Amino acid sequence: MFPSVQTPQRRQFQAFATLVCAVGLAIIIAKILQETGGSLFYALDDPYIHLALAENLLHGHYGINPGEVASPSSSILYPFLLALFGAGPYAPLILNFVGALGTAWVLGGFLFDAFDQSNTRPSPITYLSVVTLLGAVNGYALALTGMEHTLHVLASLLILRGLTHLSRETRPDGWMLLGLIAAPLLRFEGFALSLFAIFALFAWGHWRSGAAVTLVLSLIVAAYVGLMTHLGLPPLPSSVLVKSSVSAGVVDHSLADAFASHLQDILTSLERPQAKWLIAGLAMLCFAFVPPLNARRLSVALVVGAAAVAHVLVGHWGWYGRYEAYIMATVVGAVLYVWTPVLSSPRARSAKLVLLLVLTFVSNRNYITPLLTTHLAARNVYEQQYQMHRFATEFFPETTAVNDLGWVAYRNDNYVLDLWGLGSEIVRQNWAQYGLTTNWVEEIAEDKDAVFAMVYPAVFTTELPPEWCHMGTIRTNRVMSAYENVGFFLIDRSREADMREALNAFKQTLPADTRFTAAECSAPYDWTLYWD
Repeated sequence: MFPSVQTPQRRQFQAFATLVCAVGLAIIIAKILQETGGSLFYALDDPYIHLALAENLLHGHYGINPGEVASPSSSILYPFLLALFGAGPYAPLILNFVGALGTAWVLGGFLFDAFDQSNTRPSPITYLSVVTLLGAVNGYALALTGMEHTLHVLASLLILRGLTHLSRETRPDGWMLLGLIAAPLLRFEGFALSLFAIFALFAWGHWRSGAAVTLVLSLIVAAYVGLMTHLGLPPLPSSVLVKSSVSAGVVDHSLADAFASHLQDILTSLERPQAKWLIAGLAMLCFAFVPPLNARRLSVALVVGAAAVAHVLVGHWGWYGRYEAYIMATVVGAVLYVWTPVLSSPRARSAKLVLLLVLTFVSNRNYITPLLTTHLAARNVYEQQYQMHRFATEFFPETTAVNDLGWVAYRNDNYVLDLWGLGSEIVRQNWAQYGLTTNWVEEIAEDKDAVFAMVYPAVFTTELPPEWCHMGTIRTNRVMSAYENVGFFLIDRSREADMREALNAFKQTLPADTRFTAAECSAPYDWTLYWD
């Protein structure tokens, strides 16, 4: 499937690695179905934002609400891929299976080459290592976040795979060129690895391939930026601007303050286990500079090392191990390649055991929590965000305001006002300019004719308009949701009887662990009651 000097033993081992990954995914899915009564839910609410956007793309509109443009997706390409699959709830699962199994196949090839290049059959250590290797890059649980990250990991590994075959005599393979284009379109972090790899193409004399990829990538990005500008949106998505102080500073003209803040973010991020491991991986890549020198290994070490440094400087970490997964997997694959002359030696049994222990430690240190709690996180989405969706679509189908956009907006024909700013550019601008204030929240809710709101009281503290009437609160066991408690507030006081009737019917249908507490429609609201 992927470019390599294949042997039957190598293909069989890659198939084994893919099977291991598939079994891991199947176990997690089975546990999710058990937790949610037989329905598939993802471990995050975020994929439902992409699905909501994909729904509208099928109708020729870029945004969450018909008639209002917005750029809530963290990926240029992913919503369009979801739209190709009809924006159905299983579309993320299909795409993530492709990404996860492809990742297992490519990494399995790197592991086989490093451990058993000279053997006719893989050793038991190699078979054990593939299990922990996938764990060390969050290869099991990542797919069930429902996001674009597994495809980004695969695209990054295709770039790495192509680099390992690069020479002046051998033309770059199609899979590498696909990865170079796909990685930045799937995640903006992918630009670093792709650009450094394109430099490598030029350095090796592959001017046509490098120029062609650069041209295609530039045209696609230019078309995207042109579309955003035409729609009156910033060139970067709202999700990037909300989460990145540097990106927001560039767009909102507060660059000096943004960089000062980002320096502190870098120092804080270096304390994370993933960052420390990544730095250790960079140190291991320095083995490529030990004589006798090999041009390919030097190229791999330089390209991957530069991309890893870029991630340390401007990348994000965590959030269920998804932000850094692509660079962790790429560094792992690069380390295996660079150390192949040592690890493939018949006398390297002790080195293989050490690497096996390291991979086991990394997987347990960084990604054991996602592995063991993904099914619980999916249940959390089912018990909280999906129940909010049900209330907004089945029991009280009116214009609503939220600060957790995904499920409420997905498959909802009514207007959904996002008070966090991902699905509304004017809200994002208000956040950037004023912070959270009662005045603009009240004004925009009135402008959009919002009838009620479902928000986390702990986020808004005392900043929601005092005229909003607290009708009740649902409580869930928090796993990946931002908070345990969601407050239901009536904005249009003339609808109190209607909303009360809807809530009374709604609470009878809630899952056992989702608890609803009704409240009297009176002000002021005691915010401290529901702080987590």
